[in-house]
Amino acid sequence: MYIAEFVSDKNPESFVTREGYAEFGETTEDAAILTILIEALLILNKPCTIRIFTKAKGILSTLESRRYEAWQGQKWLKSNKESVKNAHLWDIVAHALEKHDWTITDEDHSYREYMRSELKKWQRA
Repeated sequence: MYIAEFVSDKNPESFVTREGYAEFGETTEDAAILTILIEALLILNKPCTIRIFTKAKGILSTLESRRYEAWQGQKWLKSNKESVKNAHLWDIVAHALEKHDWTITDEDHSYREYMRSELKKWQRA
């Protein structure tokens, strides 16, 4: 699940909130997180400041260090010449983040409990 909150062009005094859900079959946690991150990033039409919250250590570390930029420059190969896992997803994330000023954190956020309860409802439906 993602929640994106942003200032509206039509009314700069108010925030617009969008949320999205996805269900994944056989996939890894990282692939699922990258996919939902892509979905959230693609709703942003203009360059903006973004704060990404995640507890996923691999995603957090890769984005914090901007290691994906090195992989991108090496045609999605690691320094040991092994292919990057989920390279196609990292490529989309890399392109989607290019136009934005962004940070990432593993801190808790104000939507944490809301997201948990909404995910439970969504999974029961």
